[in-house]
Amino acid sequence: MQNVRNGLDTLKDRFNSEHPLLDRRFKTDGVSLFIHEYESDQLVNLSKGGQLALKEIMELYLERVVWNANGLVKYYPFVYKERANEPKIISMTPLISFGQSVIDGTGISTAVIASRFAAREDPEALAKEYGRSKEEILEAIRWEGEYRKAAA
Repeated sequence: MQNVRNGLDTLKDRFNSEHPLLDRRFKTDGVSLFIHEYESDQLVNLSKGGQLALKEIMELYLERVVWNANGLVKYYPFVYKERANEPKIISMTPLISFGQSVIDGTGISTAVIASRFAAREDPEALAKEYGRSKEEILEAIRWEGEYRKAAA
């Protein structure tokens, strides 16, 4: 909560915002508040008193965290490489499966898909059974594989 207070104070003082909570330029990583300063094309960490952030790196990660109008978050992990065009197929949100990874927009557990694949079930048959694309099934298998182990 202190980070939010610090961020709002910085926003009000530094950016002359009369109504800082109505300012829709906010971004967050769940810990700090950020704002994109368009004049200088900088990403500013409001919670750290206006400290500049490494824009290219931070924005890559901030784009993977999506907040809805109710303040609930959905996170899209990197499955293969940490790059801007990495697909958003796997997601995590507290509202589905208690935050466990699923194929986005469904309650289909990536762990279940991967375990069935490990039992030698064909990805195309899994895609047909679950009514999903083969790409989504393969992404779930990748997520539960080596990349996730390396990320842990």
